[in-house]
Amino acid sequence: MRTYLKTHALAALLWSAAGVAGAATSTPLSLIQVDTFYNLGSQRGVPLSDVAGNPPGSNGQLPIDKNESGTYNVATPGQFQSAMLFGAAPSPTNWMAVSNSVQLRGTETFSGTVAQAMQRPRGHSNGVVVIVLRQAQVGAHYMSQPVNLLFGSPIPVPLTDSNGGLLTNVLKTAYWQDQPYAFPGQTNTGYYWSPHSRTAYAIQAGPIQVTWLAQQVYTAATMPTNYVNLNGPQSFLTNGGSIYLLNTGNYVASGSSVKPPHKMYWTEREFRLTGKPITVPASQVGGINIVYNQNFPRTVAAEYQGPGSTSITDGTTNAVLSELRTLWYDQSLGSVYAYNFEGRVFVELLGDLNPDGLTRQSLGYEIVDVAKQPVPQSVSTPLGERILPADATDLNLLMPSPLTGIAGFDFAYSHYLAANPAPELYATRETRNLNDYSVFWMTPGVAGLQWPDQFVRYQLYWPAEVAKYSHYLRTTVDTEAQAAATAVQLSSQDMPSIAYQDPLDRPRAKITDDFRFYTYLDASQPTHRTLLQFLSGGNIAFERAFSWLDANLKATNLNDTVAANLTDVASFYNQSAAHMAYTNYLAQNAAYQVLYAPYGAYLQAMASWEIRNAAYTNSLALKAAYDSQLTTYTTYTNWWIRYKAYTNYSTYGSQLAAYNAYTNWQVRHTVYTNYAAYTNQLAAYNAYTNWQVRHTAYTNYAAYTNQLAIYRTYTNWQDRFTAYTNYLAQNAAYTNQFR
Repeated sequence: MRTYLKTHALAALLWSAAGVAGAATSTPLSLIQVDTFYNLGSQRGVPLSDVAGNPPGSNGQLPIDKNESGTYNVATPGQFQSAMLFGAAPSPTNWMAVSNSVQLRGTETFSGTVAQAMQRPRGHSNGVVVIVLRQAQVGAHYMSQPVNLLFGSPIPVPLTDSNGGLLTNVLKTAYWQDQPYAFPGQTNTGYYWSPHSRTAYAIQAGPIQVTWLAQQVYTAATMPTNYVNLNGPQSFLTNGGSIYLLNTGNYVASGSSVKPPHKMYWTEREFRLTGKPITVPASQVGGINIVYNQNFPRTVAAEYQGPGSTSITDGTTNAVLSELRTLWYDQSLGSVYAYNFEGRVFVELLGDLNPDGLTRQSLGYEIVDVAKQPVPQSVSTPLGERILPADATDLNLLMPSPLTGIAGFDFAYSHYLAANPAPELYATRETRNLNDYSVFWMTPGVAGLQWPDQFVRYQLYWPAEVAKYSHYLRTTVDTEAQAAATAVQLSSQDMPSIAYQDPLDRPRAKITDDFRFYTYLDASQPTHRTLLQFLSGGNIAFERAFSWLDANLKATNLNDTVAANLTDVASFYNQSAAHMAYTNYLAQNAAYQVLYAPYGAYLQAMASWEIRNAAYTNSLALKAAYDSQLTTYTTYTNWWIRYKAYTNYSTYGSQLAAYNAYTNWQVRHTVYTNYAAYTNQLAAYNAYTNWQVRHTAYTNYAAYTNQLAIYRTYTNWQDRFTAYTNYLAQNAAYTNQFR
């Protein structure tokens, strides 16, 4: 145990000294023109020569000993000439009016009134908008308006004079006053003038107009009558007999922050448990000025209503006291709170009052992103190990702030080191639920304020590896006093204590007054886990002790104990279960083989029967075909007998009767040849072919030929009549013979 303690304590020291370089904070994608240190489209021109305006486009900044290329080389023809690709689209003429319009907040449906507020090209009839140009395009290209400020950027005093020329031999603060001038009734300017830092800041994305006031004082007699403020509604400010020149500049601010923004989450109502009020150290901060903007108002029209929201005034006629604020500083409670709205806002931090009694010392400012609720990250940590953030960029800069009151237990021990104000957290209690233990990891900001950086919920657990425990074998005893007799002596210099133990029927692990550690186990509780804590010289270490009752360990009777959570024990039981399953499989397989033998014989018999059945079916078909052929053959045979008798007749009449019988046979033969079975047709055809041979022989009979020749030579009717009379006589004789 002592060796483990020293090793673990050394690891804790190494953790406290470790640190990693912080990763860059990601910001929204933005086109940042301020990082481009040249502008070929500048109104002041480019360095073409050392004389402003000669040639046209020159700002006069070319060194005398160099040429247009900035070198001593001779300029080439066409240098600095280019083609301008341009496009066009409907564009407002007064961006500030568009920016301040209450009708362009995304809540109004498109209409003639909205089109007028958008300054779209439109047509009227009797004062009513009847047609709106919603889209237009000229050419294939367009030019974007450059972004020259980031959200929260200080807006610098111009470097040019009222005519756009670069200030030379005079400080810009001597030419212009540092405080911009706001025209009467002008609201939502898009910038904030801080009287505390005497600086103007861009506090909302979009177009911004800033009017600068010249330091020089004119009178009515000396004021420049030809001066015109091109971008503003007026060119001079008259204060009594003093007249000041005004110059309005157009800027475009990006939604990207000039510095990494801090996070802030809603802190009221159902968000109270997961919200994190920002504590303001009164010893450093005298006041906080939250600068709201067009996109992040001070209040909302109605309080946020979440699912299932209720009020103590429900069911009564009492008025509801609604919380309509979005982001505010309660100086009496010393914290910043948020509710009802999400967005980005500028926050100025102030110190003590200045001697003027009106302004305060400027401590700096923050850009704050307000969101409804943090999205937790999940991290698992074994008991006795240090609790770390999900992204441990620099542990020296991250301050842990655990949420309290959710589960009602202390799940971690906070260890403070003299060299680091942020405590080290160590897991000291097993979590049961998903949100039992959560931590906000805070990052420092201006004037000591801590802002949420990560929100992590932790699963704190006993490790499942046997090697991560010190093992303590216990024997069966009758009393706790007998168990204490075999306690392990711990060093009093390490201030040992029990940080946590398995919550069984009662505390089974104890440390005596003389720092001896023991566990009392019996058959009902044969295993036990203890988390020991040691403190020595500002260092901290933990040791996990696993106690085993020897009787149960020998009998491997551990299935329903905490030991079953160890991977090795679980593997042992799983192996036994797998072995039993395999044994059962072998027995089942043997029984299957026994049962399969008669089944196999049945399959073979079945296959043989199927063969015989197929043969029998074929025989039935053959028999049906044979019967059909036999009927035809019998008919043919009967005809052949009659035919042979017919051929014996000597007279033409008997031959003619036989021939008629033959003709009738041909009809029957034609029917016969239409039989479906090819074999039957083939047999019949062969029989028919043989008959043809015999028929050919028959037609060659000499008597028939002679008679036919005689018959054809009859030239007159008398001869034919005589022959016919003879035929009748012969036929009568034939009839008598046949009977």
